Amino acid sequence: MKTMRPTSERQSALRAPLNYTLGTEANVRLLRCLSETRTPLGRAELARRADLNESGVRRALANLERLGIVEGVGTGMRRPVRLRRQHSLVPDLVALFEAESERFDQLILQLREVVDQLSPTPKAAWIQGQVARGRDKPGDPLEIGVLTSPSNVEATVTRLQRSVAELMMAHDVITDVRGWTVADLESAPNQQLTELEDVMILTGPPPLSLHPRKSAGRSSERSHTHLEHDQRSLALAKAIADRLAEDPSLVEKAQEYIRRRSQQASSGERPELEEWERLLHSLSIARLKQFLVDTGPRATRLRQTLPFVDALSKDERDRILQEVGE
Repeated sequence: MKTMRPTSERQSALRAPLNYTLGTEANVRLLRCLSETRTPLGRAELARRADLNESGVRRALANLERLGIVEGVGTGMRRPVRLRRQHSLVPDLVALFEAESERFDQLILQLREVVDQLSPTPKAAWIQGQVARGRDKPGDPLEIGVLTSPSNVEATVTRLQRSVAELMMAHDVITDVRGWTVADLESAPNQQLTELEDVMILTGPPPLSLHPRKSAGRSSERSHTHLEHDQRSLALAKAIADRLAEDPSLVEKAQEYIRRRSQQASSGERPELEEWERLLHSLSIARLKQFLVDTGPRATRLRQTLPFVDALSKDERDRILQEVGE
């Protein structure tokens, strides 16, 4: 593998400060996390959010503090840090990260609109692969799966490919559209079915919920009944409640998620989001923690649309779900 040759001449730090501010991926990840909240964050929480180890966080923060764009709050070696909002570049950096997030949200929204316009309407459509898992590299394709009847598969795939062509050109993204039928799901090898466990839904239910073997005899197998859904969502909510005690900024992030999600939510989901928005604005952290783990009908219902999407990492979610029998 070729390595990048070092620059031959150093450029002015005053004229080109972004060379130093955004010079490493660790710097960018940390600045992105810090731009999303005004609440100071500790090293451990930053490492979790940025998916970095703590030693890497420590080194990158030391550099960013020297550059004056990040500042510590309080005293001690492990004091929390935040963006130094007085820095002249911070408003532009925050706007840049907001535009980055908005770009992806708009892409998903536009894809959903394209899928909704297909005729006949597919039973389900989703994004799978590395993009769905958040692990894609530059040049990786955006993999779209669409489930329809056998007689419509080929025509649906062709229409979808044509419909997203201009959109993908605007975003400079390669798409890979695959048509599925229920029979395809039934005969798919376990490796392909495993890949369908982590998908981003564009329309319809998750594909594995339409798998014949998984949907048949649910009462005798470990199926996703209402009771099991409630148990899993309660387990996740308990972990989120514990996390809220050490990171109150999760409320702010949940509010931002609701604002973004409401733009593309279905008519059935929107009232739930609005109810969450009222709760987040009116409840103290202590009362919110109590509500999250309450076993009453209202809390049980609202736990199905938990807005704390970044409170737990994928590994943490997987571990919790495994513990409750997922």
